[in-house]
Amino acid sequence: MATPIEGRWSPDQAHAWAERSGWLVGCNFTPSTAGNQLELWQRETFDPETIDRELGWAAGLGMNVIRLYLHDLMFEAEG
Repeated sequence: MATPIEGRWSPDQAHAWAERSGWLVGCNFTPSTAGNQLELWQRETFDPETIDRELGWAAGLGMNVIRLYLHDLMFEAEG
């Protein structure tokens, strides 16, 4: 018989979490002022006003999860 993975939820725990969380609705996000994932995070092109406005639009549409791409090249370039 297989032993449970340490830290893995039981089916009952997973079901309880899903009931509390509701349906997850979201999207991949890059703001309209960024031409790619790198421009989202670069000092010269980071645009918090646009990000806030566009994430507000997403929330207004009922989205409750957002995926952002954290490119490894940013960490190499910025140190």
